[in-house]
Amino acid sequence: MKTPNSPRFDVPFDEKLNEQTEKVLSDVKNKFSNIDHQLKNGLKQWLMKNKINPLKERSTALATEKKLGPKDYWTDEELSNLHREIEILEFEANKHENNSFLNCFDIDNLPGNYIRSLNLLNDVLLSSKSATHIGNGMIFICKDGVRIILDSRRTTNSYLNGKAQVHAFVGPENDWVCLQSEHSNCPGPDLVCTMIKISDSGWPDIVMEALEGEGEFSINYQLNKWESKQYHSVKMITHQHYKKLSTLIHSIEVYSLQRLIIIGTLDEKETGQLIGKGGQRISELRESIISQIGGGWAIHVQKLQ
Repeated sequence: MKTPNSPRFDVPFDEKLNEQTEKVLSDVKNKFSNIDHQLKNGLKQWLMKNKINPLKERSTALATEKKLGPKDYWTDEELSNLHREIEILEFEANKHENNSFLNCFDIDNLPGNYIRSLNLLNDVLLSSKSATHIGNGMIFICKDGVRIILDSRRTTNSYLNGKAQVHAFVGPENDWVCLQSEHSNCPGPDLVCTMIKISDSGWPDIVMEALEGEGEFSINYQLNKWESKQYHSVKMITHQHYKKLSTLIHSIEVYSLQRLIIIGTLDEKETGQLIGKGGQRISELRESIISQIGGGWAIHVQKLQ
């Protein structure tokens, strides 16, 4: 099962922002012209010590001098330029994290508050227990055995174009849902962060009620359509079957409408281990499921993509 294509991230050209981005990054590249795999961690540490932390100190001093607070970071021109430079450097320092999530975005012409928002989303992803970047800015989360793919690039593009919409895909057929937001003044990635935090919190009922939308575009409509009463039983049987190998399991999806079970991993090698030689482990799992909840289930083990 593959996720839909996410649109290319395209921001209109802005000469001033483009020049600033080029200047900041060219300075870094001049010092690290041949960054190999071993040097990536070294670059991050170097940027924090020699660039980011001194700029943050300058920012604090400037804000104190002008008697400005955090809400003024993007309204005061001098402070805004300084903070955009900080965010560019943090973006560069962290762009290889989370399966290269930040590399899915071109920030050359992106306003500073949007770069900050992407950096925050990257941090939230890094600490999340439930969300995973699976490529092209697509973020995988799961609710009671039903996949939800958050399209962070499409969402960011929508907010940049003045449409406060969080775009996502739900279930095995990637049904599109569109969450309308009242927070039109904040960058789109902030709302993707909110969705991840809701997932990490176990999808509280009071929050899910607030996410209600219209008709088939409602995330709750699609979740209710695909949710399976057999999910918790399948999950228990699967983890009991794999025992120590259960740590290789990233997610378990169960779709009664299609009699389909999908065991997700983050690595092709892990997929092979869960399948077993000649499919033996899957065959044994299928037998356990047939004996406990009935037959007719197709079981797939695959790397999330």
